[in-house]
Amino acid sequence: MKLFKFLLVLIFLLCFEGQSNASVFKTLKHPVEENPPVQLNFSYTQGFEDIMVVGTFEILVVGDILNHITGKADIRFISSELGIHINIQIDKDFALPPLQHKCLEWYSDQSKDTCRINFPIKLNKPDPDLSKYEPIRIFDIDFDGDDEIIIGTFGGNRGYQKYQIYELEKIDNVYEAIPTISFQGNAEIDIEQKTLTSRVSSDVCTSTVITYQSDGTGFKVMKKVERDYFDKDNPNQCLERVSKDLIINNDQLSSDEWEEYKRINKAKKKNALEPSPYLFPDNTENIYKTREDIYRDRKEKEKLCDRNRLDAEKVGKQFSDQDYELCLISSKQEWQK
Repeated sequence: MKLFKFLLVLIFLLCFEGQSNASVFKTLKHPVEENPPVQLNFSYTQGFEDIMVVGTFEILVVGDILNHITGKADIRFISSELGIHINIQIDKDFALPPLQHKCLEWYSDQSKDTCRINFPIKLNKPDPDLSKYEPIRIFDIDFDGDDEIIIGTFGGNRGYQKYQIYELEKIDNVYEAIPTISFQGNAEIDIEQKTLTSRVSSDVCTSTVITYQSDGTGFKVMKKVERDYFDKDNPNQCLERVSKDLIINNDQLSSDEWEEYKRINKAKKKNALEPSPYLFPDNTENIYKTREDIYRDRKEKEKLCDRNRLDAEKVGKQFSDQDYELCLISSKQEWQK
């Protein structure tokens, strides 16, 4: 009898152990948009020192960029010690690295009926390299002495991931996550200069490079370089606009300002428009320079070389053949810059 009871207890324990170790699945069926909401719980295992991060991920797209499963997320940041309890919601393009390459056969072959995904999903400590996608990072990115939350998503320019910075601000004794600047995974951070440079480009003449610099309280726009076909009257001319010492959210011309700018300068009949003091303060440098202007400058320098050679006494020195050649070479180098 005792042996029988012992065997019953042993069987029960083995069954319980099997259930506790059993895998839990979420199942996808074709087409993905007709599935009931497929939600997966995720959390970090010792990912951040003082803040616990947990969330819910809902699948929207399978087989997305770089074979990720992307969707929306509800992320909770909790710290009893710091008094933080924050929710951040992401509407789309959010991804969890452990799901990369999952369900690819199901995605590419409509005849495959279902795809199973293990959950809950455990995430490891994020890689500090911004060129590598991480859904969540927490560190002092803007050199103000306080940590920020950085949320990563896909769908950036030229396939790069996008990052949004959230500043943790205490408002009425309650912490809130305030979105500030966003940047791409190809951004460069200079620790010594305390700058972050973000680059976005679409083609040979459509690009924006923004350099942010920390003033000790957060990032401010220090310089913005834009290349585009700004002048509607000359749609094939690639122009460059450089602005320095800018104030965030006030760092570029509106469409009305640009039309007014062109109206003021139209009478000058130049390919390179000169900045108007009416529109631009002294601390802003705006450069509109075309290849026609550079070519014209080169020709002027070549004429100067000719004049120096023909009138050597007037310029105060004998202009040898070698001097003349060096002068022409210098003008060509200016053209090639």
